[in-house]
Formats: sequence, structure tokens, C-alpha cells
Amino acid sequence: MKNIKPDLLCISIAMALTLAAGSARAETSAEAGAQDEAQSTEGKSVTQLDTIEVTARGVTESLQRVPLPITAISEAEIDRRGLVDMNDVARMTPGFSFKPAFGRIGEVPVIRGMSNISPTASTDANNASLFVDGIYVNGALSEFGLENVAQVEVLRGPQAAAFGRSTFAGAINYITRRPGSAPGGKLNVGFGNNGQQKYGIYYSGGTDDGSFGYEVSYNHRSTDSIFYNAASGRKDLGGTQTDSIMAGVAWSPTPNLDIVARVYRHETDDDHAAITTIGWQKNNCHLPTPTADPNDPANYMVTRTTGYYCGDLPLPDEWKIATNLFRAKGMEAGTESKATRYSLKVDYHLDNGWLLSATTSYNRQERFSAIDQSYEAVPALVIPAGPTNIVIPGALQTFGFSRSKDWSQGLRLSSDQDLPVAGLFGLYYYSFEGLPGWGGDLTTGTRVPNNPGNKTTNKAAYGQLRWHINDQWTTSIEGRYAVDDLSLEGAHSAAVSGVTYTRRYNAAASYSSFTPRWTLSYQARENLNLFALVAKGNKPGGFNTSVYDARLSDESSAELVALGLGEIAEEEVVNYEIGLKSHWLDNTLRLNANLYQLDWENQGMTIGSPADQRNGVPFVNSYVVNVGETRIRGFELEGQWVFAPGWMGSL
Repeated sequence: MKNIKPDLLCISIAMALTLAAGSARAETSAEAGAQDEAQSTEGKSVTQLDTIEVTARGVTESLQRVPLPITAISEAEIDRRGLVDMNDVARMTPGFSFKPAFGRIGEVPVIRGMSNISPTASTDANNASLFVDGIYVNGALSEFGLENVAQVEVLRGPQAAAFGRSTFAGAINYITRRPGSAPGGKLNVGFGNNGQQKYGIYYSGGTDDGSFGYEVSYNHRSTDSIFYNAASGRKDLGGTQTDSIMAGVAWSPTPNLDIVARVYRHETDDDHAAITTIGWQKNNCHLPTPTADPNDPANYMVTRTTGYYCGDLPLPDEWKIATNLFRAKGMEAGTESKATRYSLKVDYHLDNGWLLSATTSYNRQERFSAIDQSYEAVPALVIPAGPTNIVIPGALQTFGFSRSKDWSQGLRLSSDQDLPVAGLFGLYYYSFEGLPGWGGDLTTGTRVPNNPGNKTTNKAAYGQLRWHINDQWTTSIEGRYAVDDLSLEGAHSAAVSGVTYTRRYNAAASYSSFTPRWTLSYQARENLNLFALVAKGNKPGGFNTSVYDARLSDESSAELVALGLGEIAEEEVVNYEIGLKSHWLDNTLRLNANLYQLDWENQGMTIGSPADQRNGVPFVNSYVVNVGETRIRGFELEGQWVFAPGWMGSL
């Protein structure tokens, strides 16, 4: 659902719901669960915090004892607070932000400030990613609501050793219910300002002994077009709609074997995002310095920078997007997407306490987008060319249709975790492929077929060894060795001066990495755990496909490749961290805190480089190059306090 700034009434309601979070449950053991039930029957409020278990390292562990910075949100808390999607998860997690960029086209989770800047790269790897039951998910992330989620775990810092690629900065894992584990039905209906609607239906059932279970659900979320568009004269910006259906079955043919299969179908239909430009004329700091020489031209500067804007950017007076130009060509501005996802998880419990697990997933997705890239409803691209300008109507209003598919397979064997020395070992395979689509702009409105031809395969082996040294000290070492093979073998087509050109391209690259993580945990007291860790993260490289743009002349394209702009190298980060996890006052107060430092090397940054088109007209595009180096230091704190029966405050 679109992140909408609420009015004063909504703010008051949100504050009240945050403070009065309902009755906090205690789930420390079967005995405590029975006591909880008895107290509920008597109408008493429980006055302790939940005991939460997480699966961040592939095994079940107590949140307060695992030596990692994790925020866990239970199903009960999701219901109490009315959480909807990843936007709400980010608001409850320190060091985690999630904001739409260009609508839901550029939804990228940002953990600890490690943003993802790769607008022209072919790689599908992000700095932080979403997983559902430990299975990697590609595409728009807010299409996954929290309706059928049993727990959300946000892991901060590099998670490559446990989760693999696309966890350079962290990982978000949605853990779903086992089908049939909560028999019965549920109907949710909600309405809000700006046309917000939310409704869904869920039903689950199965056999009495739990050997077979099933679940089905349908959910809808939408908002009206909430921004007035001065270019079209009506409200046609900012609206969103998401529809999803899910079905799952679980089967345990023997006490040792459990099989869970699921299928998801998501469809989104969004208006064009309300977006505009803040021109360089409004920059107010780090401005260019003019020369002192009166003979120099008035606009000659010592520094070539155009400056920055420091402080809060001013809100625009109005939004102007050329939605009317798209309608004149028979299409709606904005985005539409469809995705179908299949998953299969098989667990076999050996008699000696070991567990053999296999996960399989297959996903297909497609997206149509129609975007006004002028962000100001500018109807034509004007290029200075001597005494007369070149005017190209509709060149700034682009559209495209893209498709992709991916498949993954994981296999893991883990030992009995109650042993003094415990561990696990796993193998992983992932394959991603961009499929043929089409694109164009409103110069002609013609759909020009394109085949991106980008393929990625990832093969990895990983392992973990944990040693319970004594009742207080525990250490672990884990690591993953991975190989990423990337290839481009496709074609790009575009029209220049009324003529359609096609450029075929072929490129390949291979990257290998070893990403270890070491942790040390000291249980100083029953209620106090201290930990330290060192972890390495790796982000695979990719290609700048813009160097093969069919609009460019052969000479310009070859020159860009020769300059090294065709390929992007790997990025690396090392994370150093210390922290504490504690609970106080008879488990009514929980305080977790940590200090960290991230050393980020070979960082990909975006630059612009000019090149000539086939008709000789200059053209500037963006490319990702490895020129950055960043050090991030941070402090994170989370706290929950049940300060009175039924009342909880969070910080």
C-alpha cells in the first residue's frame, strides 16, 4: 500500500495503537503457554514480553541469545499494530529504511545506509533482499503483504555466509505458517483516507492428526489517485493496487518427513508516481566558485560541481506528468506487473536428531511501465545543435515491457543443535534469465522488440560450526564459497531519425568469493548476553547494458567498452560489531544495542558519459563504475517495556 502521510487524527490513532499494543504474551514453554491460556480465561493481562525464536542461521535459536543484530516481529504484533507491508516493517526496525523510488519500479530495501545504485546494470543483485521461508524473492517487494506471515526477521549487516548473494547489507525473511497449523477462516476488511482499501479472506484446514493441511487466501490493497496533475488537469498520480492469491499444502506421510508446497500469484496496477525535479538553481551549499580573473567569462568556475541542496528539499508547488500524452497513444502512464511464484520445501528428520532439508523455487514475472522521464511534462527533447536546435517530440516519454524467470535449489544437512559442537553444511544453485520484451518512446509510439539476453547462475557451498565452550561462552565460524557466472547474449533495438537499428551484443564474466563470519557470545547472566562478530560481504558484479544501446554509433559503443564501462566489478564489505541483548524487571523490559563499523570497498557509483548517436547528435547516459570507498559507523538500540498490565511502549 502506498505510504501516505496521515492527517492529525491518523497520527493520534497511530500513537495510541503503538503505546497500547494489546496484551503482551509469554510463550516461554508449554507450561507458560498453559498458564497464559488460563490467565486469558480469567480475563487477566499478562505482564511479560514474548520469548521469540528466530531461524537467522538456518537453525532455531532464541532471539536474545543469537549473537546477531536481528529485529523479529511476531504474528501477534503484526495483528496488534495493523502492519501491512515492508514499509511498516522498516518503521519498526533500527537502521532499516524502505521507500519507493519512481513508484514500485525501484523498490530497494536500504539497511545501515547501504543504498543500491545500479540503474543501468544487468545484475539482479541488490544490497539487501527479501526472502520467504529462506527462499530468495526477486521483483517489487511491497507486493508481498504481511497477511499470512507468522514472523518477520530483519537481519542487519552482511548475511552472505548464511543467505548468499544479494545480502550485502542485510536480509529480510518472511516466515509463513505451515498450512493447516491454524485451522479456520479469517476475513479482514479495512478502509482509510485517500481511498485506502484493504480486504482479504483466508481459510485453512486439514486432518485432526496434523499429517495433512492446506490453506488458501486472497488479498487486495489499493489507494486512490491522490495527487493532482497540473499537466492533465486531474488526479491521476500516486494510486496503487495489489491483488494476490495464495494456496499451500503440507503433508507428513511419516513422522520424520514433512513436505510443504506453495504457489503465489501477484498482480499490481499503479498510477505514475508523483515525481518532479529540484533544479540546480535551488542548490544552496557546496556551490561552484567563480574565478577572480575579470577577463574570464562570467560563467567560468574554478570548481566544476553544480552544488548540492543542504537541508530539507522544498515541496513542489505542483506535479506535472505527461499522462495525457500516453493516453493519446492508447496507454496509461504508470506500471503494471504480474508474478507467479512456486516453492517446495522438504524436511526429513533423522533418528539421531539431524535434519536434511531441501528447498526449490521457480518464479516468473513481467512488468509494463510507461514513464515521463522529464518529470515536468516536457513534450519534446531539445538538443542544441549549432544555430538551430534539434527537437524530438515524445522522446522523454518512454515505455517498455520486461520479463524474467529464475529458479533456485538448496540442500542442507544440519546436526543435532543440542550437542556441544553442532553444525550444518549446504549446497545452493540459482539461475536468473531476462526474457524478450519490447520498448519505445512517444516519438512514434511504436513497440520495438528487445531481447536483454542477460543470464546469471550462482553456485555455492556453505557451512557453519558452533561450539558451546561452556555454559557462558559460545563461538561459531561459518562461511560460503560462491561462483557467479554472468552472460549477455541479446539484442537492443531503437529508432534514430525514423530508422530502426538493432545492435547484437555478447559478453561474459565470472566472479568467485569467500564470505566468512565469526561470532563470539558471552552469557554474562541469565538476562544479559554480550557478543562480537566479524563478517565479510560480497556483491557480484554485472554489466552496463547501456554501452550496447542501438542508438549509439558503432565507434561510440566500442569506445565505451574500451574505457571499461561495459563491466562492473565486485563490491566488498567487512563488518565489525559488538553488542548486547538483555531483559530486566522480570522480563518486562528488553534492551538490545550494538555498535558497528562497515568498510565498503570498490563501491559502484553512477557517472555520466557522452557518446554520439548514429545521426551525430550527442547523447549522455549513466554508467556504474567502481570508484567508491565508504566507511559507515553506527549505533542501534531497540527497547520494549511492559510498564503496566496490557500496556507496552517501544523505542
